[in-house]
Amino acid sequence: MQRPALLAVCLMLSACIYVPTRQKAAQGLPATPDQASFLYDDGATLAQARAKFGPPTLDLRDINVAVWSWRTSGDLWIYALPSASTGENDDYRNYSLMVAYADDGRVLTHLLEKRSAWDTASEQARKWHARIKGSLLAASPPGTHAYGLIHVYMPGRSCAHGTVDILLDGERIAELGHDAAIVTRATPARHELTARIGDLAFGMPLQLTVDATRPTYVRVCSPNLLFQPWKVVQAKPAGTLGGADVLRVVDAARAASEMPALP
Repeated sequence: MQRPALLAVCLMLSACIYVPTRQKAAQGLPATPDQASFLYDDGATLAQARAKFGPPTLDLRDINVAVWSWRTSGDLWIYALPSASTGENDDYRNYSLMVAYADDGRVLTHLLEKRSAWDTASEQARKWHARIKGSLLAASPPGTHAYGLIHVYMPGRSCAHGTVDILLDGERIAELGHDAAIVTRATPARHELTARIGDLAFGMPLQLTVDATRPTYVRVCSPNLLFQPWKVVQAKPAGTLGGADVLRVVDAARAASEMPALP
């Protein structure tokens, strides 16, 4: 419903006032078009973007898109229902600055865009990348760097509550939300992979060796762990939700049997 119509209905049903207010950051650090304009310059690099905006909220390494996300609040509704109860509601808006980069760190293109309430930052970035993929290939042919693939999945999407953040060496690289499986890449070496649900670590950090010749499959699940609010409250003092079996490396056969639709 558009705001004028919503305002009319609100005024008829109750005492309701719409107060437009100045947008303010509610979560994350916002980036303005002026601040991001240097990304248009020839020779702009991902390193410069990191220096200006800090570490990205999300670095999707499989498609080379870094994302800085934030939320603003504004446009305050103050209302009084017929029951005489009162309240207020902020109009939250999510935004993302998405930067596509080449293997050598050159910025290829970027977009600052409001995010749909239905999309995670990862889903928004992947949809944008799908739209511009053809032009990116023309601007930056595939490089010759050797990478190993890491597949992370939740079997049946029944083993997690909410969005699970996947971090590699401390940097957030993926979200397991609406999608129950992701693929990312890393240089062949020893890496630490962690999973988090909000402020809680999901299981224990996982040490894995990435090999360029074969994928690595990581299973995020614990059949004995039921995500109930009281268990989450119990886990908060320790900062960890679940035991060592929550996050583990499995072989290709196990992964294929549990998650046939792996990307």
